[in-house]
Amino acid sequence: MKNFLGTLIFIFLFISVSAQKAKHVILISIDGFRPDFYLDSSWKADNIRSLMETGIYTLDVNSVFPSLTYPSHTTIITGVLPAKHGIFYNAPFLLDEKKDSIYWKFSSIQSTTLWEVMKKNGLKTAAIKWPVSAGAPVDFIIPDVGRVGVNTYNYSLPHGIIEQINKAVFGSTSSELTFFQNHDDIRSAKILCYFIKNYNLDFMAIHLMGVDHAEHLEGRAGDLVKRNVIIADQAVGMILKAVREAGIASSTAIIVTGDHGFESVNTEVNPNVWLREKGFQTNISENNCSAYFYAAGGSAFLYVGQRKRKRTIQDVKKLLAEMPAEEQQYFLVVSHKNIIKSGADPKACLALSAKNGAFFGSQTEGNAIIKKNKTSGAHGYFPTAKGIQTGFVANGAGIEPGLRIKQMTLTDIAPFISDLLGINFPTLTSKSSFMNHFLK
Repeated sequence: MKNFLGTLIFIFLFISVSAQKAKHVILISIDGFRPDFYLDSSWKADNIRSLMETGIYTLDVNSVFPSLTYPSHTTIITGVLPAKHGIFYNAPFLLDEKKDSIYWKFSSIQSTTLWEVMKKNGLKTAAIKWPVSAGAPVDFIIPDVGRVGVNTYNYSLPHGIIEQINKAVFGSTSSELTFFQNHDDIRSAKILCYFIKNYNLDFMAIHLMGVDHAEHLEGRAGDLVKRNVIIADQAVGMILKAVREAGIASSTAIIVTGDHGFESVNTEVNPNVWLREKGFQTNISENNCSAYFYAAGGSAFLYVGQRKRKRTIQDVKKLLAEMPAEEQQYFLVVSHKNIIKSGADPKACLALSAKNGAFFGSQTEGNAIIKKNKTSGAHGYFPTAKGIQTGFVANGAGIEPGLRIKQMTLTDIAPFISDLLGINFPTLTSKSSFMNHFLK
């Protein structure tokens, strides 16, 4: 504990004695961002590498559990783990017709966010395609509403911003939201550049999605992944150019980070098939469901009914322990104690984290183990899994260059941003720790 506090104090002195605090902070989240994109020069990410070489960076950033987009981005903006902010997965568990298919409403977040603190401090903000941000107290916002059939126009602010962007940025007179096509990071960057040049904003956040889409299709490598890393880096370059052209380079801090890394996978594991074969009731639409694994990519969380609850949990543990080696090779069991420790959903009785190229599915019938003839990609694993860790690079005002940090967590980012801007952020975690170790 003493060493931890010493590290914490040193880091804050290190940042505090640097040049001035930042007047502007730009947070760029690249979905599926990995440290090797800037540590390995074979990835063509020249703009991000340049920020790394003249700024600070980490070797690894631990995500949350499960390492999914929506809970991760909510942790970035709140500084707390899912158990505190309430966004446990990309979509709520036990959906019914009255619930949304993903978390997209800002009102779902149960802890204080950077948006709210900045609003109270009179700072002007912007957010582009940030998860769980519809209805957030952001001055300029075009939220990510996923595929829920919601009209993004109704949640974009200020009123008329869609038409304004269509005309000023894309030369269109349409009143429809036409500028987001698939996972077009360049278009997203163009909008942020417009905000940078035309409005004096204190904090801007953007979510780039193309790399994640490519990694889901091809795994950690592949031509599409390489192309999308280049595109994301080009988007970063456009933002840096806009900052220079706006004349605010000396007073702006740039942060490039992500939500999770990726694993290459070729084996689908359906643990609910194991439950069904052993007589457990797994139909979640029925009130008498006894046990069910909620699949979250690289992890699966066990929920059980109230009837004979303790006995059911014991029986599932026994089932998993007695699985043959050829099936046990694909998962690790995460105890309820470690679920609590990791800040995941405390209602889950235990969890599985996949390994050896596996990911989890939700099937309750058919084969429990399905070998795929094509490699794809997944995330959602326990956050300390090496391949699932994300990255962090920071450069600019208020940041003393030359710091190489061994490891940090997503909970460190919100207090780091608040310190750069000189505002007090009431996070429930320790103030920007850059956890464990650093190397100068």
